[in-house]
Amino acid sequence: MKKTSLISFISLTSLISLLILIIVTAAIMILNMESFAGDSAWYGGGSLGFTHSKDFVVNDVDYEASGVMDDTSFGWKVFQGYHFNKYFSAELAYADLGDIVYKAVVTAPVSGAFGGKIETKGLSITPVGTLLLNENLGILGKAGIFIWDTDHNLTNNSVGIFAAPGKDGTASIFGMGAKYDINTKISIRGEWERFNDISVEGYSKINIDLFSTGIVYRY
Repeated sequence: MKKTSLISFISLTSLISLLILIIVTAAIMILNMESFAGDSAWYGGGSLGFTHSKDFVVNDVDYEASGVMDDTSFGWKVFQGYHFNKYFSAELAYADLGDIVYKAVVTAPVSGAFGGKIETKGLSITPVGTLLLNENLGILGKAGIFIWDTDHNLTNNSVGIFAAPGKDGTASIFGMGAKYDINTKISIRGEWERFNDISVEGYSKINIDLFSTGIVYRY
């Protein structure tokens, strides 16, 4: 019951945050509609890259254990955005942050080892600010929320440790990058994004960085 209540609370918080953002976004769109008459405000795109995970610790209270992990993986995202003006936009993205593969050694109360794989994916909602350096080049900054879901599979389990289930929740996301406009329709961008406090039951919270390059098409 305790876990169900927590998940329900997280889901409700995510829904409220999403509704607030939709309302604010709709209001700004209405206020900016005149200034964008005739312009292409909507855009979409995709990015590929790699992820780097940090701060992973096996934290099961019934065992004394230490772990190591493969902290890099393939990552990608697709996104849809709206330009309110040339300095400010908002994006909705789906991101796959790849796999965290780990091995842990148990020292007490029994000796042994186990390993596993944690997969993380989710939706992010972020306002994006742009600082223009010239006609084509700009610096990007963003911050928002990440509604995440994890899947966890245990392998090499010689000590009979519990199979911690996946979880879902809401975390913060922030990042920065640069974009270059090839023409009025197509841009390229490079980004670093930090996804904070991704967790799996029985393990510490994990911070995941996504380094990516992508292409943007303005409708």
